[in-house]
Amino acid sequence: MKRLCVLFVFASFALQIFGQSMVEKYKTGTITLEQDKSFASGEDWTKIFPDYEKHSYGKPVGLYKSVAVAPDGSVFVGNQGSYSISKFDANGKYIKTFGQKGNYDKDFKAQPTLGGVVGGKYVFTHEHNGHIKLFTLNGEFVKNIVLDYMPLKTIALESNRIALVGHVPMVRKTRYVITIIDPESGQANVIKKYDNIRENTQLVISKKKALYSYAPSMTSNRLFIRALPDGNLLVGIALSNKLTVYSPKGDLVKDIVLNYNALPYPQEMKKEFLAQMEKMVKTREGISSEDIAPIYKDDFFPKSMPYFYNVMVDAEGNILVF
Repeated sequence: MKRLCVLFVFASFALQIFGQSMVEKYKTGTITLEQDKSFASGEDWTKIFPDYEKHSYGKPVGLYKSVAVAPDGSVFVGNQGSYSISKFDANGKYIKTFGQKGNYDKDFKAQPTLGGVVGGKYVFTHEHNGHIKLFTLNGEFVKNIVLDYMPLKTIALESNRIALVGHVPMVRKTRYVITIIDPESGQANVIKKYDNIRENTQLVISKKKALYSYAPSMTSNRLFIRALPDGNLLVGIALSNKLTVYSPKGDLVKDIVLNYNALPYPQEMKKEFLAQMEKMVKTREGISSEDIAPIYKDDFFPKSMPYFYNVMVDAEGNILVF
């Protein structure tokens, strides 16, 4: 695997839209996104996505979608609002919609998120209830793999495995786990555990059986998983200068140390957050000075900014760190 680490001061959300083939364009120039008006131009979108105009919690339900592309160019669109997946061929022709809300193994009990296509033959999804569902590329149900914790993100590995980040609430701490799943056997192997990775990056206030969380700007300690072209898995934590590579079986392959220093955490951001919290004490009923006391401790704010905001991998295995 080649190594190329490039650091940009760039917002991470601007990079989430790039697919694997588009990553290659960084070598030749600027990427411009343009709408393909011919894709599915003759289809009735109101029938395919009937909940597009509906709103939930003030946001359009139709925005909650996830996309995966199969080796033959077929496009799968996961629609959380209707608990279903729609398939289009490589030219944008609508093929079918499959999946439904229900209580059988083949049904979605919670809103599904489309994870991708694994092994060139399975479309897989994850639900917050711990269910990982596999379907054929024709939309036929294959199996349901049940975990005893919540999947937050799932990706397909080139080694015909599924990798995921899981969330495990525990007494006085929150645990995140990295798991590799064999879709054929259904075996799920937890390869790494992280406890309290968000500690000292947020203020948590408990009031009337509800939890409220407030975080200073630029303190998100995100956990990243990325597929490498050799079938291995790349794992990184934003506030750490180390990336780790694991084999499809979960064995440690190597660590990659980022050989640059993270920027110091700005004093003006500390002052801004302190002022916001002090104003909340004065204006919001039920919030006291005691509730926000942790923000005055020396170790509440991080010493430095995150080492990166996104990590991507190109087809040659070069690692791009933003």
